[in-house]
Amino acid sequence: MSSVIVCKRHLNGPLLDEDPAYLLTLRYLLERLSWIARERGRLLRYTLAHIVRFKTSSLRAYEAELRAEEECQIAWPHLDPHGGHLDQPSRLEQLQLADAIASATGAAFNHDRFGYTEQRYLHELQSIVYRRGAGANALTSYGLTMHPCHETARAAYPVGGGSIAYVNRLCRVRGC
Repeated sequence: MSSVIVCKRHLNGPLLDEDPAYLLTLRYLLERLSWIARERGRLLRYTLAHIVRFKTSSLRAYEAELRAEEECQIAWPHLDPHGGHLDQPSRLEQLQLADAIASATGAAFNHDRFGYTEQRYLHELQSIVYRRGAGANALTSYGLTMHPCHETARAAYPVGGGSIAYVNRLCRVRGC
């Protein structure tokens, strides 16, 4: 499992619009999943849950934009050369599972209306969160990452750019 945590309250500038925030999140996720595929010698085929106003043509245009971007770190040889697909969670059980995992991760980081977070779900998923290596960034390099990653967001969500201790506490990970 690999998750990208979006600190929605800390998005600013052009990221305030849903499409740029969604696409940047997709980029971070594709980077991480392609690295895992590269490490395992696999080809990644991916399907996204269809969202309103986002068409396959938009996905193809964004994939082409990412391929042309020098700073993009997607391991392209390990992604399906035909690109990703869009489908409905009601038709594809894997999308329902991905939604459940995203909800579990989100509940661990986002406060509910009473000001609480719920870490139990993420704790139950700890065995499938991807870890690379055994160092301080084993969990947050591929398994859990966040954006935006600036000082204010790091203080509100102490995972992505600083405190691995918070994630270790959530997952009760030893040796990371």
